[in-house]
Amino acid sequence: MRSPGTDGTVSVHLARFVVDSLHRSGVGPGRVARLPDLGPDVLGNDLARVSTASALAVWERLTLAEPGTTIGALITAEAPIGTFGLWDYLVTTGPNLRETLKQAVQYNAVIGDATQEKLLVEEDGRSFTIRHATGSWGPDVVEAIDFFALGMFLTRSRAATG
Repeated sequence: MRSPGTDGTVSVHLARFVVDSLHRSGVGPGRVARLPDLGPDVLGNDLARVSTASALAVWERLTLAEPGTTIGALITAEAPIGTFGLWDYLVTTGPNLRETLKQAVQYNAVIGDATQEKLLVEEDGRSFTIRHATGSWGPDVVEAIDFFALGMFLTRSRAATG
């Protein structure tokens, strides 16, 4: 469910996690440290939203880390259930995994920028597939975010099914 009020923004939970991942990666913050919506007052407010442009600046810096674009998959290990607030609740508490994941996809705007992050559920009676696509950023950033999205769905699916 998309809301015009969230267009062009991501959840502060996601932004805070990516900023913390940047700090842990050893890559210097560069210009990211000067972005006003990544300051402690915003990142400390669980109800805030951060501009997608600022979140992407952090992803760009993250791809400079030693593992390159695979950093997206690697940082998922640092995101226990609860890291992403309400979205984690939505993705781990449904009646079954199929319904839970459909709900998480439907409420993509809770965590991400629904104008840029596209999630699609496909079912054909034999298989259940979630497809992810992100904006037309640089190829390294897109790949890192794709790895991250895959890792998030896998870890959250494991948590939902025990």
